[in-house]
Amino acid sequence: MNTFQKQFQLGLLALFVLCMMLSNNVAAKTNLDSLRKASIQSILPYLEQIEPLREAVRKDSMTFIGMRFMLRMNKNWLQNAQFATSVAPEWRGFRKDATQKDPLDLFADYALFDGKLGKVTSFFHQGDVAVVLLNIPGSFTMIILNRGSEQFNPDGASVNMSMYALREDRPIEVKKPKSFYQPTQQKMPKEAHGEYVPAEYNSLKEILRNPPALIVKDSTIKALGRKWKIHTAGIIDAPDGENQKVYRAMAFDQSGKAGYFTIELGSLVQINLLLEQSDKLGRNAYQFKVKLKSKMLNQEYLFLFFKGLFVLLLGFSGFSFFQNRKLSLQRDRASLALTGLRSRLNPHFLFNTLGSIQDLIHEKQFDAVNRYFSEMAQLMRYVVDSAAHEFLLLKDELEALRKYCCLEALRSPFDFSIQVDPLVDLENVEIPTMLLQPFVENAILHGLRPSHGPKNLSVKVEQRSPELLYIAIEDSGIGIDEAQRRQQNRDPDPNRGHQGMAMTNQRIDWLNVGKSNKIALHIQDRNQISPSHTGTLVQLSIPL
Repeated sequence: MNTFQKQFQLGLLALFVLCMMLSNNVAAKTNLDSLRKASIQSILPYLEQIEPLREAVRKDSMTFIGMRFMLRMNKNWLQNAQFATSVAPEWRGFRKDATQKDPLDLFADYALFDGKLGKVTSFFHQGDVAVVLLNIPGSFTMIILNRGSEQFNPDGASVNMSMYALREDRPIEVKKPKSFYQPTQQKMPKEAHGEYVPAEYNSLKEILRNPPALIVKDSTIKALGRKWKIHTAGIIDAPDGENQKVYRAMAFDQSGKAGYFTIELGSLVQINLLLEQSDKLGRNAYQFKVKLKSKMLNQEYLFLFFKGLFVLLLGFSGFSFFQNRKLSLQRDRASLALTGLRSRLNPHFLFNTLGSIQDLIHEKQFDAVNRYFSEMAQLMRYVVDSAAHEFLLLKDELEALRKYCCLEALRSPFDFSIQVDPLVDLENVEIPTMLLQPFVENAILHGLRPSHGPKNLSVKVEQRSPELLYIAIEDSGIGIDEAQRRQQNRDPDPNRGHQGMAMTNQRIDWLNVGKSNKIALHIQDRNQISPSHTGTLVQLSIPL
């Protein structure tokens, strides 16, 4: 074979290859044209559904200024738009419409919409408008996108694209060629990497013996006994509309089936998986409540450490118990003493009350006597009921003081007021039972009643700090110094008179036994504060 024959044969081979390439291009173009025609025929019924909307835009274009593009959505627009069986790169990504509902996550040949994973069958786009046809299980969906006023959040996701979805339950007539996917360079962020175990595992034995439910790496995810290769990954807004970020990945298993993963991190990790097709169990969606294995192991090891520490503390606690027993016995003695003092306070209070009634009878103030009996019955009920309690609500104590002052004012008129700081929680703060009444009684009987000047009594309650309650009882009577001088003139025996005050001082001493924060009492003649004033100032600081 000479040189001319060889060159002739090579020329014929090159011509054959060129003809085959041209034939394939023509076939591909013919196939794409047929797909475009079939897609247009599938879309036209949907465009008829939005005709009322377009009519409204025609009538009032200013009100519907953001929807003027709908007027161009017709068969002619579809024929002139660019067509492909996959989504153009500039239109891919996670998007939310202006209402923040039904997020759309577009990939080349798949899309997440309305909580379902569907396959893209056709894609038209021209300018700022695009039309996507999706084969979503259970429905055939067309989505119209308008990014004319689109804005992006810091993660690069669209947050206010106009999006309109139309659905129809009917077979899809567009047959799309099979696609093949290879992993891309978009890998899962490191924050989501790790081995995840079921959240219900609660022992070190379960965690170490059982394999992880999911394993997430930079380019693969192992779940449901399958290994998924990640095609696209990133961070998006939560698809359920919550204002938080989640990790998402589009992946394919060994058989080429698509899966859409979302990972919501936290103390309890939630991983959702949407499948392109239902599996052997008839499921196309899974939700995993898991925890990071490394964190659970750390928690278990920490638990073992604290368990050992607990044993040590138990021994120390036993030693401390015997050390504190002495203090406990002291407190028991104090409690018994307080009970005895409270039982002595009640007859003392009753004795003074009956004395007031006797004075009213001698003065023939029978109406006042009747009213006194009525008020006294209510007050005596409170005194009897409170005798069994060491502490009662401040609200109830102040109400008892008010009733008592009203009773004494019937016998010897005087003005009184009870002022409470708004910061004081009357419904929850408790103070020792009948702690304030002896001071008020002493101010009335031994301070105001002998006085010939203005008779005023005030009780002020303040919250000096979250742990300290301050109470001031102030009267304009003759003063504690003068009252004691008169008492000694009447009866020099120091064990008689003012028994209520003496018992209250003993109660405070017993209440302070074994406590680091103690009740503080300070009584001062007002004349010592200012020479122009008369009366007594009682100040109580009660730890809460």
